[in-house]
Amino acid sequence: MKKTIVPDFIFGQNLEHTRACVYGGLSAQLLSNRKFAGKPSGDGVAADWIASAGDVFFELLQYGYTHHAVRNGMFRQNEVNSQFIMNLSKQYAGIFQVNCHLKGKCGYTLRIVARTENGEPTGLRLLVENLDQSYKKDFKIDGKDWLKLELKFKVKTESDFQVGILVEPGHSAVIGVASLLPDNHFHGMRRDVVERLKEIGTSVIRWPGGNFAGEYRWRDGLLDRDERAPLQSFMEFETQTYTHGYDNNEIGTDEVIALCREIGAQPFFTINPVWDSPEETAAWVEYCNGDKKTPMGKIRAERGFKEPFGVKLWSLGNEMGYGHMEGPHTPQDYVELARRHAKAMLKVDSSLQLVSSGPYPQAEWTKGAAIPLEDVAQISSLHHYMQPGVMDMTSPERTKAVVQRVVGLAEGLFRLAENFSGQLPKSHRISFDEWNVWYSWFRETGTSGGMLALRVLHGFMKHWQDWRLAVVCFFQPVNEGAIDVPIVCDAYLTAMGQAMSLAAHHKGNSVESLEGLPDESFVSKRADGRFVVTVANTDMENSLKWTLPDNLSIVKEESVILKPESFLPRSLFESKAIRTKQSVTLPPFSMALIVLESK
Repeated sequence: MKKTIVPDFIFGQNLEHTRACVYGGLSAQLLSNRKFAGKPSGDGVAADWIASAGDVFFELLQYGYTHHAVRNGMFRQNEVNSQFIMNLSKQYAGIFQVNCHLKGKCGYTLRIVARTENGEPTGLRLLVENLDQSYKKDFKIDGKDWLKLELKFKVKTESDFQVGILVEPGHSAVIGVASLLPDNHFHGMRRDVVERLKEIGTSVIRWPGGNFAGEYRWRDGLLDRDERAPLQSFMEFETQTYTHGYDNNEIGTDEVIALCREIGAQPFFTINPVWDSPEETAAWVEYCNGDKKTPMGKIRAERGFKEPFGVKLWSLGNEMGYGHMEGPHTPQDYVELARRHAKAMLKVDSSLQLVSSGPYPQAEWTKGAAIPLEDVAQISSLHHYMQPGVMDMTSPERTKAVVQRVVGLAEGLFRLAENFSGQLPKSHRISFDEWNVWYSWFRETGTSGGMLALRVLHGFMKHWQDWRLAVVCFFQPVNEGAIDVPIVCDAYLTAMGQAMSLAAHHKGNSVESLEGLPDESFVSKRADGRFVVTVANTDMENSLKWTLPDNLSIVKEESVILKPESFLPRSLFESKAIRTKQSVTLPPFSMALIVLESK
């Protein structure tokens, strides 16, 4: 009898340009609003920048170095700007950003793109300084052509700095874009965050959304990162709220593929069916998957990627039919739109796995969209955000009630998956491509959320066949559940991330059973014959003891118990080695990774 394998696709993650996932998270960029998007302040300076004092005048110009590759009628305001600086003072003056935290003994590059408005020669100065350290470089620009200017420097000791772009006295200049990156960045991304994505076993990257898929124009990614115009959000209250409603457009197809290859993940792309035509979407598929002899495959090869990217998973939009998404709001209109895109995409690559989108499992949409589209999309998207209620932990009794409520939220998620699978034909599968606790971007659940995450992943691993899952993606790891990215230190795993890291040890293993295992546990067998067990003790007051069968013993160097430091928001699990060979005692409300070998 063939063994069931724990599929990699259960450990997917969303990478969406919302809130602090990219900016303040994955992005290595250290300057805010580096492309001067949005409206200026009262003194004419772009948001997040500070003006020099004195006789210096500023204006945010409605043209810039950045641009969009294709617009196709999509209109957003204040996406393309540049910063004009007129210095009438007697010293160098311009614009600054403060509190840029730089690590010691690390190299950095400050870069701007600048030109003159009047064609006259102008002096510019790039400056990075604090009370103890100073790095600067002066330049001359002498025309209306855009020029790239760079200051490379190595910080002596870790500290906060101010960064300045200054114009010489009696002159003016236009700054089109600015950038400050560490020299060790990975395609513009922080390497510590990339490593944490590996640590939680990320096997699928769903991009660019989520809601951001309705903003993204894929051809922008073919431009140099400095040239890509910012993207204004349709739904500003949620998307890019940490960046004044604009995305800096740093991450495109090539960067996501590089990330996927670096961490061993499968790409899962969401199209923009409203603002891209079926022909544009088909061109994106060809760019990703076409032979280098095809028109778009040739462009990809010329950009340094001779071999196709092999992007097989594609979603036909995101949450179509909801009021916060542009486009058709009835199942019938969505079917018509999605089918046109699907046929164009499948004509380029018939092996694609397409996912239909909608407010599933609403019966009207399941019957009116998911099932009618089955000839082109045999997978349908499902999203669920668990509602934890008020996190009042002001007494032991309230703390216990909150923790038990959070851990119990898994049951509702399981029922939803089971019910939706029951609505669909047996040949149909589910892409459970967004799951998390609601408001995770500003309300952290701590160790209770970690225990919930382990329970959910156990459920997916146990029932993925029953629920006919094709892919599962958490929404989303960076600064919204699994990975926290502080300003002054390296990224680290939250309690949810710790639980994901434990569960990821089952990836690719055969599903097994062992006698006497606790109820909340999962066991698999690796290729080397060793058993991998993850087990959770959800009891807040009592320990849980498990005695192994006589023929098995614990591999102590691979086994660990995670014990909660507290139940408060932002709490983590403390790691404790297992020192016994034949039995395990889990403290109250703890989890464990236990590796076993035959005697």
